[in-house]
Amino acid sequence: MTNCLNFGNPEKPDRLWSFREAVRGIGSTAKALGLPIPSGNVSFYNESALGPCPPTPVVLGVGIVDDLRRCVTSDFKEAGDPIVLVGTTRAELGGSEYLRLRKAGGGAVPTVDPSSLRVSLDHLRSAIENGTVAACHDLSHGGLAIAAAEMCLGGDLGADLKTTAMDPMRWDVQLFSESNGRWLVEVRKDRYEEFGHLMEGIPATYLGTGRGRMKRSDIRAGIVYIEGTNCEEESVAFFRHLGAQAEKVHLKQLTGDVPPTMKRTLDDFDLLMIPGGFAAGDYVRAGAIFAARLRSRLSKELTEFVQAGKPLFGVCNGFQVLVEAGLLPALGGTMTETPEAVLATNDSGHYECRPSYLRLENSGSCAFTRTLERGQVVTFISAHAEGKLLFPKERQAKVLKDLAENDQIVFRFVDGHGRPGSYPWNPSGTTDGLAALSNREGNVFGVQPHPERCFFRHLHPDWTRAKAEQPLYGDGKAIFDGALEYVERKF
Repeated sequence: MTNCLNFGNPEKPDRLWSFREAVRGIGSTAKALGLPIPSGNVSFYNESALGPCPPTPVVLGVGIVDDLRRCVTSDFKEAGDPIVLVGTTRAELGGSEYLRLRKAGGGAVPTVDPSSLRVSLDHLRSAIENGTVAACHDLSHGGLAIAAAEMCLGGDLGADLKTTAMDPMRWDVQLFSESNGRWLVEVRKDRYEEFGHLMEGIPATYLGTGRGRMKRSDIRAGIVYIEGTNCEEESVAFFRHLGAQAEKVHLKQLTGDVPPTMKRTLDDFDLLMIPGGFAAGDYVRAGAIFAARLRSRLSKELTEFVQAGKPLFGVCNGFQVLVEAGLLPALGGTMTETPEAVLATNDSGHYECRPSYLRLENSGSCAFTRTLERGQVVTFISAHAEGKLLFPKERQAKVLKDLAENDQIVFRFVDGHGRPGSYPWNPSGTTDGLAALSNREGNVFGVQPHPERCFFRHLHPDWTRAKAEQPLYGDGKAIFDGALEYVERKF
């Protein structure tokens, strides 16, 4: 070991006492651990008109590694490996990063027991040399929560950890205490029992396991429909084509109004889609009856689904349903009590069915469009009679400003040159050319034209005029890809 000790004026008793205690602490700990200190450096008189510098002992340790192949790094290695907390957590938040960030003082500072530390280190080093440890991280700077986060980021993996097995204490103590002599350890799952034997007599608490990214084949997409819905069959087929699991789910299956074997819950799915059509005949208003049934029976479950970060999107009639249900634009909360907007009858007064150009306005917050670049123009198919997005007149300017600032505007209708245009480029006359919105978090998305009707290139209206080497897929595939990639990354 070596050190660099930075202190104030040693001619003043309080400064000299700080220096003496630092030297005594370093010396007693080094002696207990059997570490020589061949050299060091002392810098005194570090003072200004504002007073002395904080007592700052800096310690550097260097060791010899017999076999580099047996060294472990701090990044998590493999999903499913047990994650163990080695050492004892105490109510010692004094001087912690947690209290510093909260601008709070007080609290007991971590104690040091060099003899116990030596025993724990010897056992842990033996476990590492034996090959039972895949990753290891100290719990000093920031405590358990920060160590776990850094191990996840380093390994590009997640972790399912529970602190319930730890000694009962406040949650912030469990997560942010900086008690000495602790490590977070990833144990190789096939050698967990062996690790336990090697650590016998040392406090070791099982917290959970590492978790990998969700595989595409494990993603479960639910396409929710009722009487009058359309495009559910092809939506299911396209999700399956991209490697996910997908099924049609009637609303009654989610509300429990079916035989037990047909029942489903929102927890059965990682992603939900409400497709287009004319649900319940679009009586009252487009999407209003479907939305009312959702709100009356599944309001709590839908709110929890969205707050968990799971993606939900609606196409055409599905967009109308999300707006009527208060899930879009959701400026006032996850699911507002009353709709904040409405999709009204087209300015033309009739059903519009035509290809539409949409320009991506979103900067990356929308989960469904991250495979596209801002400013990119795509072709989707408009097929609606009620696509004119309206907001309360007295609030419209404020709503549009908030949507832009929150990055909630996803697509706008444009002309063939990518510029704003009137009818027929904007087929409904919708406010500010808005064709698609998301919620603030970007995991609820509604788009008026149909991306699924352009999933393959041969579904585009100009496919017969395209070049022979045209791609297999059309522009609509990006929305399905974006949703699945988001789930893969987040879960």
